[in-house]
Amino acid sequence: FLSYFVLPTYDDLLWNHFMNLDKIVEWGQQYPYAFPQWFGPFFCFLNIHHPDYVKTILTSTGVGQRSPKADFVYKFVEDWIGEGLLVSQGQKWFQHRRLLTPGFHYDVLKPYVKLMSDSAKTMLKKWERYANTNEPFELFEHVSLMTLDSILKCAGTNTYIKAVYDLSNLINLRIRTFPYHSDFIFYLSPHGYRYRKARRVAQSHTEEVIRKRKEALKKEKELKHIQAKRNLDFLDILLFARVC
Repeated sequence: FLSYFVLPTYDDLLWNHFMNLDKIVEWGQQYPYAFPQWFGPFFCFLNIHHPDYVKTILTSTGVGQRSPKADFVYKFVEDWIGEGLLVSQGQKWFQHRRLLTPGFHYDVLKPYVKLMSDSAKTMLKKWERYANTNEPFELFEHVSLMTLDSILKCAGTNTYIKAVYDLSNLINLRIRTFPYHSDFIFYLSPHGYRYRKARRVAQSHTEEVIRKRKEALKKEKELKHIQAKRNLDFLDILLFARVC
């Protein structure tokens, strides 16, 4: 049984920051249940990809049990998004998730369906020219542009979305670059400067959206309108929960 969990041989990621995804797929085929992956000499991740094992781990989040979240990874996003739903775990995560569930109700999301559908149709039209050819193309680029188009229509400005993309890429780089695990080294680097700049943009936008919504809720007419709604928007749920 333990032979399914054999350690694969490869260059230490401390010196090889950009791991070839084809190699990871190859390991997944060679080791049908799981395989360890080292980040430098101190951190090891166990990549579990057999569905039965994945199901066991992802459903083992009852009271008193920790959610399968690696503090090693999530600590790098806390100074950006705080200790919210993404970072929290255990009982705190369950409480917050129950609170926010109404924000994902169909009636709340319905107005955005057509906007997202239009973005998807634009992407599919681009794909039509590939339909009758054997020409390969990169899905990630097309899907990313479609996602960006949908978000711009539904949620934010181009400046904000660019900041979020920059933050995501820089956090990913930081995780893969062992010396950048040190706050001191990372923030002194050019990447750290870009990270702080993008974080200011993202947090300023978020704070402005919250400020404007708070001002709107101070108006009695708007407050009564919101309270009469059967399903509150995501932000309104958070603001009302804080007041209560």
